Amino acid sequence: MGDQGYLPLMSLSSRQWVANLKMSGSARCAAFMPGTHELMSLGSDGVVHSWDLRTRRCLWQLRDTANVAPSALAVSRDGRYWATGSGSGVVNVYNVNSGQLVADATAAKLAASLSLPESLAVDRDEEDEADDEQGGALAAGGALLQSQSAARPRPTVLGGGIVQVPPQREVLNLTTTVDSLTFSPDGQVMAMASRMKRDAMRLVHLPS
Repeated sequence: MGDQGYLPLMSLSSRQWVANLKMSGSARCAAFMPGTHELMSLGSDGVVHSWDLRTRRCLWQLRDTANVAPSALAVSRDGRYWATGSGSGVVNVYNVNSGQLVADATAAKLAASLSLPESLAVDRDEEDEADDEQGGALAAGGALLQSQSAARPRPTVLGGGIVQVPPQREVLNLTTTVDSLTFSPDGQVMAMASRMKRDAMRLVHLPS
């Protein structure tokens, strides 16, 4: 889709180039988040980016677990699930509503932008001791970073505002590169396929 980390945006009305989004790795695939102004993209480094197309800023970054050869990305119509495919045939499924995945990633991005210690995004037992100049920003950032619950998987902060959260499910039914991913209209079923092997197409019922 784009070399050297650039993801070009085109206007449907004018058919002209509008802007470039800069990722940390070469763009491999992208998907629009339904009902929002967000675009998700997956790079060659296995990092998923979420972009606000109005401001063209990166909202959060998340490392796709164990994905060393990203090949596909899909988002369900209701925005609840999104999934990534890899060259090894593994498909990771993330549930946006379970575990507040977006809140974890956004908190790490905020910590990086405020130059707060990244450990705050995963463990915070005491409140920030804000100084006179940064008190307001630190308090706001601390409140967001404290939104986690001990009952859900704890994210791993990798640096630079990137977090890694375990996927809700790892689907191991394929053994060759996953090049097609899609969800049913109700988001209950995910279809995945590979062109590299005959009959390499599977349907997965996500709630079960």
